[in-house]
Amino acid sequence: MDYLAACFLHAWSCKQSGAQVLGSGKAQSATQTPSTSYRKTTQTHEEEGRRRKKEEGRRKKKKKKKKKKKKKKKKKKKEEEEEEEEERRKEEEEKKKKKMKMKKKKR
Repeated sequence: MDYLAACFLHAWSCKQSGAQVLGSGKAQSATQTPSTSYRKTTQTHEEEGRRRKKEEGRRKKKKKKKKKKKKKKKKKKKEEEEEEEEERRKEEEEKKKKKMKMKKKKR
């Protein structure tokens, strides 16, 4: 049982017996209904919980999106490096072929 529920239960039992509710300064009658402050506080707590949950969800989505973007960027960079490496290899092969042709011509 949480703190608010315990307070509410205590106040309710005091009202039923006609005893003094702690902190009220006067005796409560048994015919009075429980105050709306308990309902209001629980409602605000629930709203706060929902809001926090939404924020957490947004934060997770944002983080996931950022991670995905980073991964995509890394993949793109890797592909570019591979292409550059392949181009460099082709150029080296062409140079070697030209050298071989030049040697054959000299003979």
